[in-house]
Amino acid sequence: NAQQSSALLTTVDWTVENLLNRVPSCTIYNDPHVLTFDGTTSYDVMLTGTFTVFQHQTYDIEVEGEFYQTGNGTAACGFAIRSGDDVVQVTKCNTPMATLIFVNGDTLTPNTKVYQFQQGNQIKVWLPTGMVVTVTGVGSATSDAGGILNLVIEPSDLDYGQTLGLCGTFDNDATNDFTSRYNGFVFSSSQSLDFIGTWRTDSSTTIFNGYQGTALRSFPGTYCKCERSGQEVCSDVGFVAECGVSQGGEDITAELISNGYLLTQSQTTQQQQQIVRRRRQADTQNFNASDAVWPTASGTTEAEATTFCTNK
Repeated sequence: NAQQSSALLTTVDWTVENLLNRVPSCTIYNDPHVLTFDGTTSYDVMLTGTFTVFQHQTYDIEVEGEFYQTGNGTAACGFAIRSGDDVVQVTKCNTPMATLIFVNGDTLTPNTKVYQFQQGNQIKVWLPTGMVVTVTGVGSATSDAGGILNLVIEPSDLDYGQTLGLCGTFDNDATNDFTSRYNGFVFSSSQSLDFIGTWRTDSSTTIFNGYQGTALRSFPGTYCKCERSGQEVCSDVGFVAECGVSQGGEDITAELISNGYLLTQSQTTQQQQQIVRRRRQADTQNFNASDAVWPTASGTTEAEATTFCTNK
């Protein structure tokens, strides 16, 4: 029979070095300005519609943003965050700020948490990789004035070298931040409109209405924690939302699910459902991509491009 014994471990000092010399993040703010993960590439999104802001190349995690016309500019009024096959949507598109959740099945993808701050004017979503997505409304949560949302995405080490989309490639190399959705082509810094256009999301596949595909609900990497009672508890990736990072916020995950996947500030369920249907219809008529030149700078011929797109 196995015997158990206890021993006091000697003190071990750890030094954690941040090779980037900064806290990495991608930000989208105001009208809207984008600063990519690598921290040196910035540009403005002057197109309207729904776009992929972030897409993980290995795990089933992504973020979409909805941009609409504001006078002579644009702004973000909604973001959808996918974890596995579930989606959290935060919107202020022609409505007071509202948070919805679309769950496939009876349970939410493990290690996905939604927290509320600032009386509902800020929502933080913790994802299984350790990534944190923060959406903050401009103005109060109960007013749709401006209809503007700001976004901050804080990646984890599991996201390094794995990102695509408007937030760029998180690999400490700013020269490849404008990587196209198609064939890995990298646009120059003067071709931001062409780059943005490749990440436009079709209305039939957008995750703003929930995820329609098949996705993994588990993520590689099992970690364990040992309680003082001697009980060992293990989980995929870890216990991200239990490490003190959520201190000060209100966990609204269960409430979102139990309230018909919907939570807004000071609204009845019927009013909430009406608000959801009033999502602003973004104008998608002002995108004019430059004519293609064959072969492309990467050597792709027109025939190869046609085959690639047809097979997709």
